[in-house]
Amino acid sequence: MTTAIDIIREATDNVSEAIGYDIQFFYGSSAGVESYMQRLKAGESAIYPAVIVFTEGITEIQKDYSVQFTIPKIVICCRSLQNYTELEKRELIYDAIIYPIFELLSDELDMMQQNVEITRSDLPTSNEVLNDTIEGCFIRNLSMNVEIKETC
Repeated sequence: MTTAIDIIREATDNVSEAIGYDIQFFYGSSAGVESYMQRLKAGESAIYPAVIVFTEGITEIQKDYSVQFTIPKIVICCRSLQNYTELEKRELIYDAIIYPIFELLSDELDMMQQNVEITRSDLPTSNEVLNDTIEGCFIRNLSMNVEIKETC
C-alpha cells in the first residue's frame, strides 16, 4: 500500500538526485520529529536541508489504484545563519537552497498529479521551530489524488 508519506518521500529522493546533494526527509508528530532531530543533532548527523511532513491532521483515502490525501503542514528548512543580514540570508539560504528545493519538489508532485496547487509561505526569519533556529518555508494544505502504478 502506497501512502501519502511514501509519495512525499519518493519526491524528496528525486529532488535530492536532481539537485546533487542529500535532502533529509523526516515525518511524524511535531513532538516526535523534534525529539528525533535533537537526537540526530547530538550525534552530529546530517539534519539539513530537510523536508519535514508533520502528520497531525493528515487525511488519506486509499482506493484500488490511487491514494487521495491532504497534508496540512510540510516544512522545507535549513539551519539559520546567525549574524547575517536579511539580504545575505536571502541569497545564501532561500535563493540557493530553499527555493530550488521547493521548485523541484513542486515539479515532482506536479508530475504525479497534473495542476496540483502548492501554497508556499516563508517562515519568519530566524524562526524557532523544532527546538532549533531555522530558515525555510511551509507548504500548507497539500491536497493530491495520485494514481498508483501497479507493480508485479
